[in-house]
Amino acid sequence: MARSTSSRPPQEGQALSPSKVLLVQVESSEQSALCGALEREGFQVIEKWTIREALSSLAAETFVALICDLHLPSAGDGFTLVNAMRHFHPDAITVIMSNYPALRESVSALLPQADEVLVTPIPPHEIVTRLKT
Repeated sequence: MARSTSSRPPQEGQALSPSKVLLVQVESSEQSALCGALEREGFQVIEKWTIREALSSLAAETFVALICDLHLPSAGDGFTLVNAMRHFHPDAITVIMSNYPALRESVSALLPQADEVLVTPIPPHEIVTRLKT
């Protein structure tokens, strides 16, 4: 699932900065577990809870991946964020999650922009593995 990135190698004496992942989910214990798993693997996780906050971050920062819920409490949804991610960071990995089991089959054909459509709950290590491959 990994996309090619065009990042430059660090200059001599510069440290590698961690790869940023934008995590947009309804606050839950699953989000905390996923955030912790990503951070243990060296990712810098930026957590947002609304479409507006996430869109501001997408415009202002560089991300290697977006992981978001399909259904969010504010106006818009995960599709809005996937489209924005493709605009601002076309090489980034995009993952939409939903707790509706039939979603994967019904949406996969309709959403060519997303790299993955995952049904939750999903163990955090599986998401980390998908981001690293």
